[in-house]
Amino acid sequence: MNVPVIYRIDETSRIAATNSEWDRHALDNSAPQLIFERIQHLPLWPFIEGAELVYIYRSLIEKAQKENRPLTITYRCDTPELLREMEMTIVSSPNGGVECISRIIRVEQRVPIRLIDANVERKSDETILMCSRCKDVKIQGEWVSLEDAVTRLGLTGNGPFPQISHGLCNTCYDYFNAELESFKPAP
Repeated sequence: MNVPVIYRIDETSRIAATNSEWDRHALDNSAPQLIFERIQHLPLWPFIEGAELVYIYRSLIEKAQKENRPLTITYRCDTPELLREMEMTIVSSPNGGVECISRIIRVEQRVPIRLIDANVERKSDETILMCSRCKDVKIQGEWVSLEDAVTRLGLTGNGPFPQISHGLCNTCYDYFNAELESFKPAP
């Protein structure tokens, strides 16, 4: 069953509520620090990685609030063993906040990719850039799939692995801008 993961932020962009699926999702993804009792009333922005993505999310939320109608985007939320394509709908709330409803739209089992395992040892002096939306990795100025990056960088062993910094590849940056542009005021 595909139960949505839901969180609500208030008019000051603080996390106001989640559904029970939120905690299950956090625990299933080795992120107990993200269960609701630990994040309640905290600002949303420190939990979104990459300045570009914070800007995009702020813009999407403002647009959904201003237009007072749902806005839907797609993204990936992988685990080492699963490629997961997700869809998130942002809905404005009467109190000035928003509700974000995420659903899995496709899951694909794969050979585990240890690079994205939150529990692996990391090198403190090496960092790679990963797209926050599609999970592509930037190698020598070129964005390549996560799977290709692991092979090209020789990251198939036991580590230690590089730190991961997040940004947006050109394709995903264009995707978000197109979504914002196409979200015109209702007639």
